[in-house]
Amino acid sequence: MDYKKRIESREDSYASGTSFDISYDTCINLSFGLVGAENLGEVSKMVRAATKHCLDEEEKDPNFSLFQYGPPAGPLSTRKELSKFLSEAYCEKVYSEDLFLTNGASNGLNYILSALIEPNGYVRSCIHDVLQNYSTIHRIKNNHTKITSEGCDLAEFEEKLKTLERKSPRTKLFSIAYYTTTVFNNPTGITFSKNVCEGLIALARKYDFFIISEDVYNIYTYKGPVAKRLYSYDRIDDDDYKGNVLSNGTFSKYLSPGMRIGWMELPPRIKEAMVYHGLPASSGGLNQFTMAIVKSMLKLGLAQNHINNMKESLSERMNICVSILHKHLPKGCSFQEPIGGIFIWIVLPVGKSAKQLLPLAKGKYNVFYLCGDVFRASSENCKFENCLRVSISYYTKDKLAIGLRSLCEAIREYVRM
Repeated sequence: MDYKKRIESREDSYASGTSFDISYDTCINLSFGLVGAENLGEVSKMVRAATKHCLDEEEKDPNFSLFQYGPPAGPLSTRKELSKFLSEAYCEKVYSEDLFLTNGASNGLNYILSALIEPNGYVRSCIHDVLQNYSTIHRIKNNHTKITSEGCDLAEFEEKLKTLERKSPRTKLFSIAYYTTTVFNNPTGITFSKNVCEGLIALARKYDFFIISEDVYNIYTYKGPVAKRLYSYDRIDDDDYKGNVLSNGTFSKYLSPGMRIGWMELPPRIKEAMVYHGLPASSGGLNQFTMAIVKSMLKLGLAQNHINNMKESLSERMNICVSILHKHLPKGCSFQEPIGGIFIWIVLPVGKSAKQLLPLAKGKYNVFYLCGDVFRASSENCKFENCLRVSISYYTKDKLAIGLRSLCEAIREYVRM
């Protein structure tokens, strides 16, 4: 094949073969937490109305600041609008002074690791798949930390913390980090208990590490009050407060992943390090224009209405999935019924393998899922071989129900083998 044909072939594969576009899949793909097409259609209408509002407002500014390099943390007016929205959504105060606007949680994580952790530092995690590529880019050592039904296994975590070498002197704030989702954990769906959250804060202060808390599903709480994010447990009025937690958020699950909009809540010492680090210090805010459009969505109430509708729709889907699993999942299998979020974690009988099940599920039953072993650190023995994760966010209720029933049939056939 000549060079031109090789390039054309490669471009075709990039265009049609990306794992984040499952619209071409012939099977029901429950592996990714994508936003459904019907929801994105509503976002398209919102963007049109919000963009007009945004540009109309901008014409009143003689400096046309929207199109200029923005402040490193993002415009104060935008952060104030976002803080108002988050305060209502979280049912607790979020301060605009703590906010730092980003272009999504994944890019936020990339920037966090670049700005805050020493090369050859350590990151403990219970969400390994997210950190796989970052480990190489930032020259960090990533290992898995055990998780229980209550959250992080604090005793095991502390024993591992005792063995980690702390680099001194440091050129950055930290040499150790812990990365997790404490509310509707990915992949297990659990929410960390109050005792575990308080224990994590105590360990972070004792061993001088920081915690990156992914807060990306919190608003999708279907039963009971919204759970407190870990950031609020790191209380500034504590005598030993230093600021060891940051909250990494995104609108990807609430509005559109394609808009690349996110934010972080940062304690003072971490925010200072972020503001004066590399990229925003030299080129300004990370997503000036698109975030202004989201600000208009919030001012007009469009985003709030849409997110409420999304929450109601996802709650209905989750109820359908839970009902199907209770009825059709074979004996010996289990799952913890989620009270929010978009994932369900299914546990097969001991000795069974989600990887071995997959060819049967996809080939005969036309359904695909994510195997649990992708969530462990490559340097450690697999802890999740008999586990799998399904997402409820992409398909309509009817198609989702078909997929879950098919998965249960595949599991039933497999466990009898």
